[in-house]
Amino acid sequence: MKAEQDGSGKTYFDVANIRVTCVEKTWSGQPGLRLQAYKENGQLNPGAEIPIPDKSVAFDLVSAIMEAVKANGL
Repeated sequence: MKAEQDGSGKTYFDVANIRVTCVEKTWSGQPGLRLQAYKENGQLNPGAEIPIPDKSVAFDLVSAIMEAVKANGL
């Protein structure tokens, strides 16, 4: 996984057809992440901005994603 920069200078990571972008200020005013999926034509769908105020919340988010993956049988 390699860090890239978008046109506005934000750092992002591509994971398969998903883009995770580092956002300095989300709708809540806190730093966080924007999660988007690529369309078949290569354009990005609009994504959700998720406020992540600290490492503890980030860890809980990653743990919840892993549990959801397991619950989905993947």
